[in-house]
Amino acid sequence: SDDKDGLDIIRHSCAHVFGHAIKQLYPDVKMVIGPVIENGFYYDILSKKPISENDLILIENRMRKLAKKNYSVIREVISKEKAIKTFQQRDEEFKVKLLEEIPSNEIIALYHHEEYVDMCRGPHVTNTSHLKAFKLMKTSGSYWKGDSNNQPLTRVYGTAWSDEQSLKEYIHQLEEAEKRDHRILGKKLNLFHFQEESPGMVFWHDKGWIVFNLIKDFITSHLRKNNYK
Repeated sequence: SDDKDGLDIIRHSCAHVFGHAIKQLYPDVKMVIGPVIENGFYYDILSKKPISENDLILIENRMRKLAKKNYSVIREVISKEKAIKTFQQRDEEFKVKLLEEIPSNEIIALYHHEEYVDMCRGPHVTNTSHLKAFKLMKTSGSYWKGDSNNQPLTRVYGTAWSDEQSLKEYIHQLEEAEKRDHRILGKKLNLFHFQEESPGMVFWHDKGWIVFNLIKDFITSHLRKNNYK
């Protein structure tokens, strides 16, 4: 777990435990994909009931309950046809679509978490006893295959670490960074504000506009001095 690859395996396995937990709590949820990302993982899902950040504590608590059972994670290599049939029976339409695009000569592996089944290249932990420090962080919107013309989905982000101390340090870093968030500082220092009527647009105040122009002039002078083209 101290190696980067080992940490990625922990994070990927936590994504599967998230799937296990959310399917127990919300059986109608459809699972899409759940890759590893920097410092954690995410899982895209389709849910009739909107999953908000208020629901994350409930799902996270179920994940902890499942991880503490220390059950074995079983890998099963099967044919493409059997995999498609498995997910058709489980009414997981997105997994079926993904399987249909996989070349027939590729190895297809299923990972069994007790009654939950997911498809993945792996590898994963052999037992959930390795999953000791994780937290669900936030939700956002996404689309099937990242195309805004496709089905809108919900993306749930999580972070996972090798131990509780590393998790606490990461959360502390995020909290410290949030204090320095330009959106917070801009308001606090009376430099600018944002408005709902124009998302993402900066409405400069007098002091903020002065600072903006000072920085712009400073950069421009260096570009000219160094004959930048």
